[in-house]
Amino acid sequence: MMRSGVPFRGCLTCARVFRNLVPILALTCVGLVSGGVPTIVRAGAPTYTTFDVPGAGTGDFRGTVPINSAPDGTVVGFIRQSAAENDHRLGFVRDPRGNITTFDAPNAGTDVVQGTHAYSITPNGTTTGWYYDQLYVTHGFVRTRDGVISVFDLPGGGTQACRGTYVFSSERHDYRILR
Repeated sequence: MMRSGVPFRGCLTCARVFRNLVPILALTCVGLVSGGVPTIVRAGAPTYTTFDVPGAGTGDFRGTVPINSAPDGTVVGFIRQSAAENDHRLGFVRDPRGNITTFDAPNAGTDVVQGTHAYSITPNGTTTGWYYDQLYVTHGFVRTRDGVISVFDLPGGGTQACRGTYVFSSERHDYRILR
């Protein structure tokens, strides 16, 4: 839920539009003030649903970050945990009924900003994305609707920090490598 008492002056609002305006994901940041990142999902017109994924941090630049949605309203993204939890990232899937599952790819790092970023979901519920390992090298993953995760590296992906395989979309085969 959106936290009360969070000032909205100086806000930055970002929106991504998918499939003829329904559903719309909107990410609202509260700038350099405490309170985390509230999340708004438009589920048809004009109903809005706000949610925070359990375990999401509540400090500056922490919270729930929705990235994509399926035609049925399932939302995927990642959370930024609190500083006490090393600002670790976890992927999440939120189904149309509001059930939320968080997950980490196998071998995902647990240090500062390491972890799993879910970026795309197909109509059948397959989620794709990328994660940082313990050395900050990125790897791609595919997660089935049943929660089975497979990891992969594209040929030519780098093996140094912030290099490797980044997966942004499963539908358009939007994969990137940094050597």
